[in-house]
Amino acid sequence: MKKTLLFFATFLFVTSTFAQRNLQTVKKDQTFATKSYLKADQNESLGPVNQSKALVSTAFHSSENGYTLSAGKKVTADQTSKKALYTARAGGPFGFTGNDISLKMTTDGVDFDSVTFVSTTGKRYPGGTFFRDGADLYVVSAGPVVEASWSHNYVYSAKIDGTNAADTLLVIPAGLGLFHMNEGLTVLETGELFIIGEKNGPEAEDFPHVAYTIWKFMWNSIDKKFNFVSETDFTPDMDPDMPPVQPQGLAFSPSGDVGYFWVNLQDADPLVAYNLSTQPAIWKTIDKGETWTRMPNYDYGQVEDLKEHVWPIISDEEVIRPVFFYGYTSSDKLMPGVVDHEGNLHLLVRIVGGYSVHPDSLDYTFVYEPQKIFDLYTKTDGTWGANLVDSLESEVYKDKQEFGDFALDHRIHMARTEDGTRIFAIWTDTQGEVAETNIAPDLKAKGFNLTDNTQTIAKNFTTLTPTEFSILYMNASDIAINDNDTYKIPVVYISGDTPENEILHHYLAGVEFDADFAHVSVNDIDQNFNQVSQSYPNPTSGMTSVDVTLVKGSNLSIQVVNIMGQVVYTENKGNVSEGKYRFNFDASQLNSGIYFYTVKAGNSNHTSKMIVQ
Repeated sequence: MKKTLLFFATFLFVTSTFAQRNLQTVKKDQTFATKSYLKADQNESLGPVNQSKALVSTAFHSSENGYTLSAGKKVTADQTSKKALYTARAGGPFGFTGNDISLKMTTDGVDFDSVTFVSTTGKRYPGGTFFRDGADLYVVSAGPVVEASWSHNYVYSAKIDGTNAADTLLVIPAGLGLFHMNEGLTVLETGELFIIGEKNGPEAEDFPHVAYTIWKFMWNSIDKKFNFVSETDFTPDMDPDMPPVQPQGLAFSPSGDVGYFWVNLQDADPLVAYNLSTQPAIWKTIDKGETWTRMPNYDYGQVEDLKEHVWPIISDEEVIRPVFFYGYTSSDKLMPGVVDHEGNLHLLVRIVGGYSVHPDSLDYTFVYEPQKIFDLYTKTDGTWGANLVDSLESEVYKDKQEFGDFALDHRIHMARTEDGTRIFAIWTDTQGEVAETNIAPDLKAKGFNLTDNTQTIAKNFTTLTPTEFSILYMNASDIAINDNDTYKIPVVYISGDTPENEILHHYLAGVEFDADFAHVSVNDIDQNFNQVSQSYPNPTSGMTSVDVTLVKGSNLSIQVVNIMGQVVYTENKGNVSEGKYRFNFDASQLNSGIYFYTVKAGNSNHTSKMIVQ
């Protein structure tokens, strides 16, 4: 009862307070003296990318239902052969049954080869990846087996022509790990295979899955199969009153020497009392998984790049408490990560600011703050940094919007080039007036060049294309294919009435970043914006806000017009310095309908749509 009353009081207080505060008084945005930032409106529908290279959507696989999507690495790629691999259960018009695992391969997204693991037992939740044994390219799949109960794990391998097929089947005694959560399926060049298993013992009534196992296998080049080697158990010391250790992930560096395992939790002994909500707990290996060491807790409220974009607590404008999102549904478990060429971990995370550090408010966030995606990464000096990826237009704070019984979420994924010098964020978002929840998702992506600290714009690939609003339950590769300095990201999405029934899987070719990866630096053009947010809330029937980040000083103003072009509101802040600012606009006196707001900063302008209910 105490928390319930506090929540409603907080809601009213935060709503009234932040509707009146100019963001200039909340915090100053970063200068751009030390990095090369690119022309980027972080929250704008930019239209289809690569206008001369149309997106091609191909239905290439089917399943009896969508539960194959719940866990496991679905999409990956091999740099040498330029092949993409998709792994899922079979069934439906493309043939086979729900017990069979299909590993589909393509180089162009139109023609597909496949290796199908035909099974009489219930293979479920499969993951898949590539592995090279000398000159021979193999496909590998792993997952749990259900007969009368969840009783086995399997690791299947075969050459891409289907020969040398082998199936390693492990009986799982009670209490050991089960491959339900095989997000981290990885095979190193030297033949070590790693996969995450969740504990198969008794489940807590409210918070299941509080312990995990990393299974290790080794390739036998004579028998041409993977043999079990060892297991490492992880039972994090977490706050018993907070949610379980989810999501989780596993990733290794390009060389394979450095690896990380992470989960999202509220630690029982946080670094700063009440200043940490759920956050990544991370284990690191520097000997290819022989030993794992827990990294120290970190106060992510000290990450300078987060301070520039995450709202501060209500009582202190210099303090932020980043809230990392978590959940229990199949899509909520995604906190993807990759390891770059220097052995640094990059996590793609969704963050908003907590309104207080009081112990009764660890899970409360600001009402109107847009949820943002960040590339959160380790540094060689032991600290952390962050890159803003984008602000999300559709706000699903607790991921309750569902498609069937599958939460859509924003389907965030992360990819890197084989050499680890470039990383990519891929996600879906519903834009404009459709809905607050992500029910009509478009595909977006953004790239970072780690060798020179440049980045692309956040590109909307599917808006104004035949695939607009339809990228449901998207999965993207963890490897981006470098094809003559064009970076291709394999993407798959589904269609069907609901995932509980028969579904089709579609491959989306043409998700690419061209050779001019860095595009144009803002220092080279007359571009005063780094970011103009979508008005929020949107739709609105009362107060709405627009956040603006300027990279240099200029005259800053906003104008709102109706669909007839009649001006209904203007505000001019005058000449202001670089930094972050907010326009607050009361739409309660306007008729319901579509309006457009234009923000001007010097010679730069940005126009977006807003809905008044």
